[in-house]
Amino acid sequence: MKIDYKQPYWIKYKWEMKEFDDSQLVFVKNPFVTPYNKSDANEVSNFLYNEYFSIACKFKIDNDFTKDVKAGVYGKSGQNFGLNFDYSIDSLVFEFRTVSKENEIDFHCIIIDEVDSKSINDGVTILVIKNKNEIVIYQNSTIVSKYEYNGDPFIEDYRNTPIYIGCLNPGAKDKKDRCHSEIDIEHFSIISNNNSIEEALSLIDSDFHTLPMKSYYRDILCLYDFELINNYGNIFDNSKYSNFLELVPKEYVV
Repeated sequence: MKIDYKQPYWIKYKWEMKEFDDSQLVFVKNPFVTPYNKSDANEVSNFLYNEYFSIACKFKIDNDFTKDVKAGVYGKSGQNFGLNFDYSIDSLVFEFRTVSKENEIDFHCIIIDEVDSKSINDGVTILVIKNKNEIVIYQNSTIVSKYEYNGDPFIEDYRNTPIYIGCLNPGAKDKKDRCHSEIDIEHFSIISNNNSIEEALSLIDSDFHTLPMKSYYRDILCLYDFELINNYGNIFDNSKYSNFLELVPKEYVV
């Protein structure tokens, strides 16, 4: 599925539509109606603060796609968190911020030189795995970066901001922090309390009917194959939590 420039999606922690008819939630490629998650989803907002997690994303950004100098794949707003491709250095970048006991904020920037613009144009599968005080980044099953830090927690700002796909921070005052991009995306998933590369990879191109049989099914916070879309334009979540993706309202996008 292609996400258009300045038309990113977000994972909503709370359903905000006041009135709708459940019977009208018809999925284009899905013969059954799946109920929406209409309450806060603490699992998705809190997973960054666990010792282990994995984020998997399969995507491509063609050379002729409309994009900023930093093309955002996914991220959180405020003091930016997430994955982007920086065309000024021709490298994939993962960035985040932590806070010390003294309330000092540290910026962490992992530059992955092995993943260049040709790789992004051809299409890549990138997995970011947190293992206590270490971030390990894979391209498919190959490690392309290992980054150790002191283990301070992520800043609290991340707890209350959505996860965006197709940008990092669509409302940022500073243009360089927005990181808008067209992106052709096939898969996005998050597993909490898990640092297994094999299990993270197993979700890509998997048959979602077999998911409940997996031992780590309860830890899959979201899983999108971008093929199931309802008549409201929301993208179906194949995890048990049903945290649907929806277009970010225009008033949030600068």
